[in-house]
Amino acid sequence: MSAAILQLLLLLLGYFALPSSGQEVAVADESSAASSSNCTLCDDGSFPADPAARFKVRDDMVLSCSQMFHMAPTLTDEAECEGIRQIGEMICQCNPKEVAPCTLCSDGSAVPDPDTPILPDNTTCSDLEGRAAADFDSNCPAWQSTAGVYCGCQSNIAMSGRCDICPGEILPNPFKDVKFVDGTSQTCLELEVEANRGGGDCGRYQQQYAEACECFGSEESTDGHDGPFTTSSDAITPFAFAC
Repeated sequence: MSAAILQLLLLLLGYFALPSSGQEVAVADESSAASSSNCTLCDDGSFPADPAARFKVRDDMVLSCSQMFHMAPTLTDEAECEGIRQIGEMICQCNPKEVAPCTLCSDGSAVPDPDTPILPDNTTCSDLEGRAAADFDSNCPAWQSTAGVYCGCQSNIAMSGRCDICPGEILPNPFKDVKFVDGTSQTCLELEVEANRGGGDCGRYQQQYAEACECFGSEESTDGHDGPFTTSSDAITPFAFAC
């Protein structure tokens, strides 16, 4: 908790009368706001996008964003005003930021062949871009550094911090199916997206799937007999690829 919010909390404890159990506090007599300052809950002075959201000062003291909007002009201390604005940003959705949807090409350009099927189930790069846009914003670099590269986005080649299932190299066959012992399968591309999403364990993905994804130019299974490579899906708990 920032010092500004802490100072504001101390003020609030004296600003409001204690409510009866289970009730929200009532704002002090508005006549006390006659000497209003330039302080506002939202930086631009607008009404909060979520006025019903509540901030708990303590177990028996709760304020709504609407109440804090009317209270803000009565604050004359700069630190207290900064504290209430921080609450406005975190809780009341003041000045919500417009976030552009994720695109597979990191420079925002269109993928070269959006409608060409690239996965065995006829999934296209356009489909993958839709999944990337529906995913958490923080996972956008994972999609760009993997699916974006294999969909031909030249701006993505130099992206750093990517986990490569083939250490230091792109997949020789990103659309190769890796079969699991439970009968399910995923492509190497899907597995590489997983390895880059949500803090995946890169080393474990490389150890588990590098040979299956033909990083070493071999299609032989690790148990010494011919046939498709199989692995246990319990070895790594995969993220859901389809968002």
